Amino acid sequence: MARARENGPRKAGKSPPAGKATGLSPKTPIGRHKVKIVGSEMPDDSDSPERRFRFSYRIEDGDHEGKEFSHTFKYLSGDENLQAEGQSIFADLRKATGVVEPEDTSDLHDCSLRAIVGSMGRIEYAAL
Repeated sequence: MARARENGPRKAGKSPPAGKATGLSPKTPIGRHKVKIVGSEMPDDSDSPERRFRFSYRIEDGDHEGKEFSHTFKYLSGDENLQAEGQSIFADLRKATGVVEPEDTSDLHDCSLRAIVGSMGRIEYAAL
């Protein structure tokens, strides 16, 4: 331990570029949470062959009430599996909110739903 302190903190390996990140935001609490969608965006430019959605949520109950987190996933991708997974997530969000055919992602803002956050960054959405 003394040697570790002398050497200072370890440097993590290279992380993927921030612009291409997908998944849950850091420190998203594990468990079942009533959440409200408080924001959404498509952070990729229109010339990009891949498109991501980022939804932001605020927890409305329990020990983590008021905490916000986000979930980013690819809706369009050159990787068919990533695209199918992203479109499945978006379908689950629409079903859970009851907004089956939104004209814009902002149509889902202020909708409440259940977010079930598991270990390893897995998340499922369900209606309340």
